[in-house]
Amino acid sequence: YFTFTSWDDARELMKWVRPGKRALVMGAGLIGMKASEALQARGVRVTVVEKMERILPATLDEYASGMVAERCVAHGLELLTGRSVLSVEPEKGMGGKAFLDDGSELAYDLLVVAVGMRPRSELAVEAGLRCSGDAVLVDEHLRTSHPSIFAAGDLAAAHDLLSGRPAVNALWPLAALQGKFAGWNMAGRKVAYPGGNPMNSVELFGMPVLSAGVVDPPDGSYRVLARKTDGGYRKVVLKDDRLVGLLLAGDIEGAGLLTALLREGVSVRGFLTYLVEPGFGFSHLPPRWRKERMREGCRGWGPGAPQACWEVPQKC
Repeated sequence: YFTFTSWDDARELMKWVRPGKRALVMGAGLIGMKASEALQARGVRVTVVEKMERILPATLDEYASGMVAERCVAHGLELLTGRSVLSVEPEKGMGGKAFLDDGSELAYDLLVVAVGMRPRSELAVEAGLRCSGDAVLVDEHLRTSHPSIFAAGDLAAAHDLLSGRPAVNALWPLAALQGKFAGWNMAGRKVAYPGGNPMNSVELFGMPVLSAGVVDPPDGSYRVLARKTDGGYRKVVLKDDRLVGLLLAGDIEGAGLLTALLREGVSVRGFLTYLVEPGFGFSHLPPRWRKERMREGCRGWGPGAPQACWEVPQKC
């Protein structure tokens, strides 16, 4: 079987890709769906099996997932949701047969496993570091429970802006950002990691989608605003007049501004009705807020700079 998390994985998979071959992809998360899109573009017949009831279940809500699924099916993918692969029976070469939990069987030439990942925390556990599940707990300086050991990236449970608690946000930009802060602190420059929040952005068969924070509110204490348009979907989740989640599908205009409002915890009471409008932009913000942002400007790339500068330094 193949995984799909590195360039080496992609290169190895490409050696076996031929038009007309049948591929079985286990898992309809971001990795599984991007692998499926790449295989389909090269003439492979792709079947995706996902144990949850919809594709991209951790990233999208039911409506947005349905939009993306419809686009994927229109481009030739076969999606089997609410089902699991119980076992596989290898045959000669790379092919085999998969047995599903509903009693059905699927023959395949290529098998891609994309059912999630977990941190390799064995060394940290053996070293006696404080852990939470498979994650290593770190303080605001990315320091572990041992004063001389730091951790960053998908292994580190660092400050989460939305929950206020330690969490693993397994995203490449945050891993790189944590690495910079861990490096500064290891080198003796005491700077606190500002925290991050879960955000995912992907495009599948020409449809861009972006989600951040709370997409499916757990209870009625949240307020949800949504707007459905022809080929587009915009949704924001609010708590105490502050943006705590957003989801854009098809139409992602204003995504950068929305994520900034979410990250900074700005009160949106005076302009919340505009948040899901297709033309939402800087002009909808209160004049005072706009002036403050323009006056702050960009103070450079490093400790003390706006987070936008850390994430996209070329803006500076």
